[in-house]
Amino acid sequence: MVALKAREEARGQRDQALRNQFLSLSFLSERSAAAGNTEAAIRLALEALPSKEQPERPYLFEAEAALYNALLAHRQIKILRPGASVADAAFNPTGDRVVTASYDKTAAVWDIATGAETAILKGHDGAVERAEFSPDGSRILTAARDGTARLWDALSGEQLYILRPVGNYPTAVFSPDGTRMLTAGENSDATLWDARTGKRVLSVSSDAYTRAAFSADGRSFATAGKHFVSIWNTADGALTQSIRVTSWPYTLAFSPDGSRLVAGPWGWHSHRDTSSLFDLSKGIEIAKLAGSKSDTQLNGVIFSHGGQRIATISLDGTARVWDGTLGTLDDLLGQEVPGLRPDIDTDERDVEMNGAFTPDDRFL
Repeated sequence: MVALKAREEARGQRDQALRNQFLSLSFLSERSAAAGNTEAAIRLALEALPSKEQPERPYLFEAEAALYNALLAHRQIKILRPGASVADAAFNPTGDRVVTASYDKTAAVWDIATGAETAILKGHDGAVERAEFSPDGSRILTAARDGTARLWDALSGEQLYILRPVGNYPTAVFSPDGTRMLTAGENSDATLWDARTGKRVLSVSSDAYTRAAFSADGRSFATAGKHFVSIWNTADGALTQSIRVTSWPYTLAFSPDGSRLVAGPWGWHSHRDTSSLFDLSKGIEIAKLAGSKSDTQLNGVIFSHGGQRIATISLDGTARVWDGTLGTLDDLLGQEVPGLRPDIDTDERDVEMNGAFTPDDRFL
């Protein structure tokens, strides 16, 4: 009896010590938010709350209130106003500029500090769908509905090279080291280009609704065709692996270590098809990332930067978070409404949802 009472007293003292610690974190969160450091405020408030890994931690209303206050303070700092609706946007590597791709056939570069437009990229003859900076930030690669991808000087906005042909639903991405560019599209070959000269390096024959992606080390790239995902050697274009899938794959994403690949399904088919996680060393499917009642979106399947998590984004804005190695479901974010599908007669590119992990993988 004495021992039981002692244990209860010790547990009570521990819980009180934890409450005091979390109260201090909540107070620090409030102070950080008041000082304008909202990211630190969010982190501190989260640290003060129970987590999935430590559900036994005491809950404090003050910690939740601090989190809401920090999120409310973490508001927009700039509004960028291109001349038309935006299809894509990306930061440069240093985070001080953004490129936006617009439906008015242009892309624009913006200075984050001032919100000023520093360059307009004009030359495409169709809506610009994709835009990204090179790894060193000196160039920009765009892809549009005119069947071309284009390379630009990021500072002056000068058009350097036109890469063609690139079909509908285009891929246009830099290799991780920035020396190559990869393009692909519907009914067009996947092609590697020299990023310094704009010259074609090699092409591989692709099938139907082709998207493509580089592995993290840049030594290989993947393409998606009807019921197949193909892996190619970047050096010579040799086919190193071909994996049959039950769905029509569209979105492709390598894990950071290159050992796994996730393939998201194509457009309106995805209400009955699912994303799949593959082990590339064995060429087998590890798991189906199933369960969404609505479409998973065209660009809504991503790995976290560390590779521990995968997120699949649904049409109504909910997300499922999966274990990046096993493909088991970890969490459902939001309340999903069943049966939402884009009209088959519409262009799915104009109704897509997508998502992104923060660099530290704490937020989605």
